[in-house]
Amino acid sequence: MNKNRLLAAGLACFSALLPASCAQPLDLCADQTGACLTVQVTTDSQGQVDLLRALYRVDTAEAKERDFAGEPGGAVLPLGFQLALPSSGAVNLDIIAELGLRPTLYGSAQVTLAEGEHQQVTVPLTAAVSELPYIGPPPRHHAGMVYFPPNQSIVLFGGVGRDGTLLGDTWELSLASGTWTARGAGAPGPAARRATLAYDPLRKLVVVASGAGVTGQAVQDLWSYNAAGTWTQEVGNRGGGPRTGAGLTVSDNGIAVVYGGVDAAGGLLQDIVTYDPASRATNPDFVAHGGNIKTAPIKSPKLVNTTVPAPSVYLLGVDTEASPGTGVGIWQISGALATAGSILLVSPVAAGDLNAPSRRTDFSVVADGASGLIYLFGGIAEPSGAYLQDAYVFSLSSKQWTKVSATVNPTARAGAQLALLPPAVLLFGGMAAPDSPTPIALDSFGLTTDSFVAPAVTGVFARRP
Repeated sequence: MNKNRLLAAGLACFSALLPASCAQPLDLCADQTGACLTVQVTTDSQGQVDLLRALYRVDTAEAKERDFAGEPGGAVLPLGFQLALPSSGAVNLDIIAELGLRPTLYGSAQVTLAEGEHQQVTVPLTAAVSELPYIGPPPRHHAGMVYFPPNQSIVLFGGVGRDGTLLGDTWELSLASGTWTARGAGAPGPAARRATLAYDPLRKLVVVASGAGVTGQAVQDLWSYNAAGTWTQEVGNRGGGPRTGAGLTVSDNGIAVVYGGVDAAGGLLQDIVTYDPASRATNPDFVAHGGNIKTAPIKSPKLVNTTVPAPSVYLLGVDTEASPGTGVGIWQISGALATAGSILLVSPVAAGDLNAPSRRTDFSVVADGASGLIYLFGGIAEPSGAYLQDAYVFSLSSKQWTKVSATVNPTARAGAQLALLPPAVLLFGGMAAPDSPTPIALDSFGLTTDSFVAPAVTGVFARRP
């Protein structure tokens, strides 16, 4: 993300604070011919900031964001910057000050500029950061999010909003423009739920199966989303049956796979069911399989599909029968996924890896299938209940977990959305830690890592619009 530099000198010459020694107010917009603001940011609070985020809207146009970086290690307010505007009109301006990717101060202002006019505005910031403005879909946790190659976009659906209400909206993030767009408003689509999305590489569709509905009970259906932004329900499909919190993926040959989850009585399931769209005329629903070698139920199951080193489906989660010190496990699922009743083997991968992520639930997972890498972020530690902010990468080639060494990590969170964002991954929202000033993380990040070299992976988290 492009970060413009902040200025600390000469700010005492703003019109609002004009001393006798100043001949004229400072105009940081002197090089601009269009409408432009010279913005001074002040605060009565103590402390440093290393990033100012300016969110602004002119009249009814789409909201935009520009970021302004301070000196390494942080800078002290007051600070100033130039904000060139796309047009004249009524401007709504929000300023968020951050330190180490954590919002610390917030303020807003409203001004009106004529065509080509330059103005100076002072924005006082306070520590009231519980309701920050946001550009894009409303913040949420436990939504479904997945990379959608046909549109070169990220598709987001459902989840839980700020007030605890389940959401049923659909959004797409264009990787070309970096902007979110609401999809399918008013058209038929999946009911609101805690959701998991997967990409079907054969039919080139996004799918959602089951999930937790507004009463907490399972929503039993299967929907697919196409490149035109339209949802279609698979008639007669119960989405894997009455379960919530299950793992979902689609294999390289287009077979939807569901593992485990929680039944209506709150018990952990450990079965695998699959759906083959090619057979929907004769068998429109998921079918059961038998003979799982892995008998202990897995908590917080996540399924991913990869093509490297070979096409396969992997299961990640917490083994309920393993010792308390055992971290997140990973298993490979093999067998005839498309054949009803066939025996599927669930085999451990890298058992006993001491570098595995610590034992946790509600973590986020995504696979870069073409590179044979699986990314994991955050979650809730067991048994302490602490919210986590660490990131890991698993290499299917070396069968090793490695913790990502990043200078700064996003704030701790659980139930965040994670999707492939070539050549990185996108982290969106999530349930914030109990001591956070807001119940939902009001931000998104791209995580880029260097080539996988054990035992260390260096990564950079960068703020996304």
